[in-house]
Amino acid sequence: MPGGEGILHKEYTTPGGRRQTSVRLSEDWPHGGHIPFVDDYQAPRALRHVLTGQAGEPAALRRTARDFRKAGSRRLSGSD
Repeated sequence: MPGGEGILHKEYTTPGGRRQTSVRLSEDWPHGGHIPFVDDYQAPRALRHVLTGQAGEPAALRRTARDFRKAGSRRLSGSD
């Protein structure tokens, strides 16, 4: 976000439970106040990844992907 650094948080509500992510903003962050679900800019800036390696996450991700495909053009619920 031009002009400053900070921390941006986002929470996704999925059928498999809540998923949260946090990224440290930098001068070259291209998404303003938004954190995309998948993006190359997140990895080096992530303070908390959407997937953390907890038991059950692979199944939760499959359910989320399946439900996303079923929804078609509707987006997963995410608070910005």
